[in-house]
Amino acid sequence: CLYLDARGSEQEVQPDAAGFCQALSQLAGLAMANLRRQTMRLRQREMDEEMNAAREAQQLMVPMQRTELASVEYEVEFLPGRIASGDLFDVVQLSGDRVAVILGDVSGKGVGAAILMAASQSFLHAALLRHESPAAAVVDLNEFVLARSAANRFLTLWVGVFSSDGSVTYVDAGHGHWAQVNGDNVTVHHAASSPLVGAFDDIDFVDVEIQLCPGERIVLMTDGIPEQPAPDGEQFGSDRVRSVLATTRTCKEDVTELLAAVRLWSIVADLADDTTVASVRVIEPS
Repeated sequence: CLYLDARGSEQEVQPDAAGFCQALSQLAGLAMANLRRQTMRLRQREMDEEMNAAREAQQLMVPMQRTELASVEYEVEFLPGRIASGDLFDVVQLSGDRVAVILGDVSGKGVGAAILMAASQSFLHAALLRHESPAAAVVDLNEFVLARSAANRFLTLWVGVFSSDGSVTYVDAGHGHWAQVNGDNVTVHHAASSPLVGAFDDIDFVDVEIQLCPGERIVLMTDGIPEQPAPDGEQFGSDRVRSVLATTRTCKEDVTELLAAVRLWSIVADLADDTTVASVRVIEPS
């Protein structure tokens, strides 16, 4: 603080002395405020750099955007939000001609969801290499998540094992956002066959078997697709998903056309949530 001292020979304080001290105090306050702003900007820049590094590391975990692997071909688009994503996607080569495809969504957003996503993806990848049944692998994952995650952290998950004969064995653990596409015949699935992962102990996850027709595709998506709002708040919805997929004929078209329709619907540059879309087709034997 500043004060005026008239203990010397001064008889009285000069009229402009108080104003001078007040000006000095204001300058000091401005200097301190500038220092605080610079410190905050530095911390924000460091946090942004850490978040960008996390997003880059997460992108390295996502398989190639499109490829053929043993008995399947697939196309995927992975769009994390502003920071690291809680969406999960993986493709695992199993024994023989079998290929596992995984798509999931961790509850919440931000770094906590991204860490659980990465841990779950790594654990499930290894579990699928140990088990013939996707349900058995998800049972192990459920125990892993329950033992290590907060009570309010869980994930929805779709895991399917594709074979060259067109058979698919899958577990839908609380997910429900997927479709079977065969020409203009599109079936959008809403009901999950098993509970979500990480919410309950001693749960039976169920393997479901289906047979794909030649050329039929499985299109998987996270809730960022059907729940994307328009400016007035109306969601994109499953009916629009079905309408788009009725016009597509390849894995690439499934992904690109569906994302284009959602972006057009939202009329914003960034979607409201992490968004992942994948399309998978069994390669017919030559």
